[in-house]
Amino acid sequence: MEKNSHHSFTTGFTLGLFSGVVGYYLFGTKKGEKTRKKLVQEWEQANQYLIDQGILDENTKYKNLEDFVRSAKNEFLKKLDIDQSEPKKDTPQHKKRNYTRQTKQKQFKGV
Repeated sequence: MEKNSHHSFTTGFTLGLFSGVVGYYLFGTKKGEKTRKKLVQEWEQANQYLIDQGILDENTKYKNLEDFVRSAKNEFLKKLDIDQSEPKKDTPQHKKRNYTRQTKQKQFKGV
C-alpha cells in the first residue's frame, strides 16, 4: 500500500464532508436560501465590475459562478499545457478493474 493513500482518503473524506455540510446549509435551510440569494446578487455585481474593469470581455458574460470557474479552470490548464481530454492510461488510478460477480455465500441458519 502506498504511503500517501491514507492522507488522500482523509483529504477526500474531509472535502466531501465539508461539501455536504455546505450543500445542506445552502439548499436545506431557510437561512441558506437567503445566503444563496445574496451570493447570486454578489456574483452579478462582481461580474459587472469585472466587465467594467476590462478583465472580462462583454461578449463572454457568464450566466453563473459555475460557468466562470469552469472557464477559468480551462484557461489555466491551457496555459499549463495540460490536456484534459483523456486521462493518462499508465497511472495506477486509471487502470481498468475487472470485477467478477460473487456467488451468494451460504448463510448461517442457526443451531
